[in-house]
Amino acid sequence: MRAMKIMSHCLSAVLLSLCAIGFAHSQQMYFGGSFGVTTVDTGVNAQAGATLDDEDTSFKFYGGANINEYFGLEVQYANLGEASLNWPNGTSVIADGLLETNNTGADLNVKLEATSLAFSGVLRMPGEVISPFVKLGLHSWDVDATATATVGVTTFSATSSDDGTDYLFGFGTDIAINEILSARIDYEIFDFDGDDVDSLNFGLLMKF
Repeated sequence: MRAMKIMSHCLSAVLLSLCAIGFAHSQQMYFGGSFGVTTVDTGVNAQAGATLDDEDTSFKFYGGANINEYFGLEVQYANLGEASLNWPNGTSVIADGLLETNNTGADLNVKLEATSLAFSGVLRMPGEVISPFVKLGLHSWDVDATATATVGVTTFSATSSDDGTDYLFGFGTDIAINEILSARIDYEIFDFDGDDVDSLNFGLLMKF
């Protein structure tokens, strides 16, 4: 695990350097924003009485530089929304294949919120109107967790956070509206230390 983290940090440094070089020698730059719907792979299945909400809305901002008509570099910030589990006392969930029952005497609630800063290489097939692309990169992520336990009218709460660097894969297409504006539809898969967050996005970008 330590070797993987060291490799990820090294790759992040290399990709940052490539981004700096790319932006300095780019043929065209662009900036855009998108809204989307995310789905979190929590590894949890709620049983009767418990509820899991693993979908939420998301948004992201991104900028890129096309080195040539086929290859570019892109940086983006994404707020991937949240996932929550409501686990009342006496109810069960299946977590990683195991049945777990809440016998604590308290109603439990857990909420996760995630953000991501990503650097990617983009390979595209240029077209006059439609330009499909795929991208692969690394993203630095942060997850904030809030847990509450309610007994009667009394609620106890605790917070924690985690972060890391993992891989990002995406594909989509840019659809030209005019010489400056394009619509973008894309699908991204973010790795969070072995768990996936999938995001389907719709947005606009401006070329300059």
